[in-house]
Amino acid sequence: MSIQLTRRNFMTATAIGALGSARLAQFSTAVAAPAEDKPLYAFIFLGDLHYDRIGHHDLDWVRKEKPADLAQIEGYSRNTELFTPRLLENARDKIKELRQQQIEVPFVIQIGDLVEGLCGSFERQCVQFNEAIAAVEKASLGAPCLLTKGNHDITGPGAREAFAKVLLPWVARQHEHELSRASYVRRQGDDLFVFFDAYEPDLDWLESTLKARENRSRQVFFVIHPPVVRITRGPIGTFLPRNLPAPNARDYCRCWDLIERWYSAAICTNTTC
Repeated sequence: MSIQLTRRNFMTATAIGALGSARLAQFSTAVAAPAEDKPLYAFIFLGDLHYDRIGHHDLDWVRKEKPADLAQIEGYSRNTELFTPRLLENARDKIKELRQQQIEVPFVIQIGDLVEGLCGSFERQCVQFNEAIAAVEKASLGAPCLLTKGNHDITGPGAREAFAKVLLPWVARQHEHELSRASYVRRQGDDLFVFFDAYEPDLDWLESTLKARENRSRQVFFVIHPPVVRITRGPIGTFLPRNLPAPNARDYCRCWDLIERWYSAAICTNTTC
């Protein structure tokens, strides 16, 4: 899918699509273009990859604590073996194609759930992260891979600690800036990409980040794993991940208010998180 955004509609549209390892060769390309349709830049958008192998998991722990997820683990492990390498190769080839057309591709966005998680221990989760990183690097995409945190990236014993030890430093290297959290910003020309951690949300950081860039950004892209969904009428809505405690709904209303105030375009993924 390739969508062109002209200056006329740039503030009211964004290209959003999903690429999953079970759906080979489907990915999204967003192209920002001025009125004469000459692209300003493009980026590849990768959805939930759920990189996985059976050997990553303590299956005794899975059967005891997450028995309903065993079939999912088996399915994503098959997808990882059969489809993920070719899928990443297709993304790499698309980047080459765009650059041959003199279109800048500054980065790839991966929307979270890079891995399946549910490994059962910190050590196993570190292995899964490292193997997923190796797979991305082996593909030689030709552009840095920027990602936001997904719920599967931090699910299971030791998963949050493994994310902080292995995946976050890798994202920092891709971003070429030190990161102490999974919320960060990336500027591309006059546009701002805000990668927001929905699982350790800091709305004060979000508000100060957006205020500091007021009148300095043509378009703000709000990149988050769970979907941004209106569930109320009027100017303020909320996005509410399924597993979020109800008392936090007020904070997410505030988040939506910030998104609307700075007229952001939201880039997000599925509704099951």
